[in-house]
Amino acid sequence: MYHLFTATAALFLSVALLMVAGGLLGSLVGLRAAHEGFPVEVAGLMMSAFYAGLILGTLRCGALINRVGHIRAFGAFCGVNAAAVLAFPLLVDPWFWLALRVLIGFNMAGMYMVVESWLNSSAEGPTRGTLLAAYMAVSYLAMGSGQFMLTLGDLGGDTLFSLAGMLTALALVPLAVTRATHPAPVPDSRFGFRELYRLSPLAVIGCALAGVQVGALFGLGPIFAQQLGLALDEIAVFMGALVLSGLLLQLPLGRLSDHVDRRWVIVGAALVACLAGLLLLPVTAHYSFTSFTVSGAEVRVLWEQNPAPLLLVAALCGGTIATLYPLCVAYANDQVSAQDMVPASGGLVLAYGSGALLGPVGGALAMKLLGASGLFAFTAAAGALTALVALWRLRRGAPT
Repeated sequence: MYHLFTATAALFLSVALLMVAGGLLGSLVGLRAAHEGFPVEVAGLMMSAFYAGLILGTLRCGALINRVGHIRAFGAFCGVNAAAVLAFPLLVDPWFWLALRVLIGFNMAGMYMVVESWLNSSAEGPTRGTLLAAYMAVSYLAMGSGQFMLTLGDLGGDTLFSLAGMLTALALVPLAVTRATHPAPVPDSRFGFRELYRLSPLAVIGCALAGVQVGALFGLGPIFAQQLGLALDEIAVFMGALVLSGLLLQLPLGRLSDHVDRRWVIVGAALVACLAGLLLLPVTAHYSFTSFTVSGAEVRVLWEQNPAPLLLVAALCGGTIATLYPLCVAYANDQVSAQDMVPASGGLVLAYGSGALLGPVGGALAMKLLGASGLFAFTAAAGALTALVALWRLRRGAPT
């Protein structure tokens, strides 16, 4: 296992830099949209645009990866994304930003396919869950770290976009100079999305529902915190807790899934995510009524006295949701041949992206109907559905 991690060290470093930039940019775009007065529905649509691009990318990027190789393809995707990130301040317009989000999502799909097909081709079944869990732990640590960079610049200025663009450009350096051997291009495979679903319905549906939850939480989490009356530095702390918690359970659950039926691990993680989302409803309601004004000054009593309840429950919710996608990916790849790894990775990213496309829109609608707490009611429903699908497959006795 140690040799496996050292062989993929450059890949993990590139992922870390990319995810720091992504964590900063994801929250920044939502907060800047609110700062510019964009309605929450428009902000939700903008967040969803990223996943529309992700879906397009899964349909088009596989051929490029096989044609030019993993490292060159990663460099191309990364370079275009850096330019797109730096373009945000050029024109503050929701439709222009929406188009940039689509472009960034397209390139991210290609990078996800590079990373995940590389990792899956490097790992055997008994280590696949652990390796993918390590990948997700690095991703969430980096994304969580990106949240704290929100305090390094003015929300209405260009500095934060410049930082995100620089980090995105730097992400291509470790892979560009690595001496590690990347997977050899494979012949074009006829393995498509229909074959993937036939092979593992649970993996496809589970990835889609994980996308619904992650898309809603990470796309609308900053707006949720803003609606509670939290200041920018407090929003950064809240989002840091939500995202950083994603690394805590990755390795324990990944290792557990290498030794027991992965479906039971998926059931457990989904149920805990559902319960945590439901628990956030009364916690959120409590915080919503703690902001008031005294002599023109805003006072947030509960946050200042004890922010722990909100942060702890949010961390439990985010941490368990974060494990669902890698668990489903590991489960699918246990049954996929080496020559089908790239199209299988593309199919799973497609399922995830399709769910994440709906997540911010559904979450925004729930927030409009139920208030800020509607966001976590929405993710709790998706978690419950994930557990039901896994139990359905277990009850049928199906190995997939």
